[in-house]
Amino acid sequence: MSTYSLAPVDGGASTSSRIHPGVARATAGILLAGVALVLGACANNPAAPADTSTSGAATVVSVQLSPSPLSLMASQSTGLSAMAKDAYGNPVTVQLTWSSSDSSVATVDNEGTVTGITAGDVTIQAAVGGVTGSADVTVQADTTGGSSSQAPVASVAVSPSADTLAAGDSVNLTATPTDASGNTVYGVPIGWSSSDTAVATVSGGEVHALKAGSVTISAVADSVTGTATILVH
Repeated sequence: MSTYSLAPVDGGASTSSRIHPGVARATAGILLAGVALVLGACANNPAAPADTSTSGAATVVSVQLSPSPLSLMASQSTGLSAMAKDAYGNPVTVQLTWSSSDSSVATVDNEGTVTGITAGDVTIQAAVGGVTGSADVTVQADTTGGSSSQAPVASVAVSPSADTLAAGDSVNLTATPTDASGNTVYGVPIGWSSSDTAVATVSGGEVHALKAGSVTISAVADSVTGTATILVH
C-alpha cells in the first residue's frame, strides 16, 4: 500500500493514511485515459495548415490598359500599355494575350501595338488567367489620302518626354509626327528603339523598365527622330 501524510489542522498532530494499490491503479488509469482522449481529439482536429495560396507567383486580380479611350487614324499604329496587378496593387510581370473585338476595324499584335484598318469602334483586350483588361479604340477614316499627299515630317514629339520608373514597371509613350506648320502627319510608320536594352526595352511605344539606369527612347518617322528620357530606379 502507498502511504501519505496530512498536514496538522489547527495545531493538531499530523496524521497518516494509506492508499490501497487498487485505488492508485484505478486513478492512474483514469488519468491515462484522459490524456489519450485529449491526444485523440488533437489527432482528429489538427491545426489548420498555413495558407499557401499566395506562395510562389502573385495572383493577378486586375489588368489595366492605357490610354483608354484611344483614337487613331486608319493605317496609323500606336501602342497600348498593359499593367497587371495583384490584390495589393503591386505590378505583376506576366505574359498577356491580346485580342481585338473586330480585326476589320483594328488589329493588335502580341506587344499591344494597335493598327487602324477602317473607320469604326473596337475594343482591344489583354488577358491572363481569366482576368481581362480592355481599352476602347476609335479608328477615324484617313481623309488625307495617305502620307504621300501630305507635307513631309518635320518633327516628332514623344509624350511623355521624360518619366521615372521602378524596375519592372512600364509606361506607354506616344509619338506624333508633325510637318513644318505643326500639322499632324497621319499614316506614317513609326519605329521605336532604346539606347540601352539592358535598362529598358520598347515595343510599339510601350517601355518596360528592367534595371536601374538612364535610357533614351527614340521614335523615328520618315527619318525624323523624337526622343524621351526614362530614368529607372
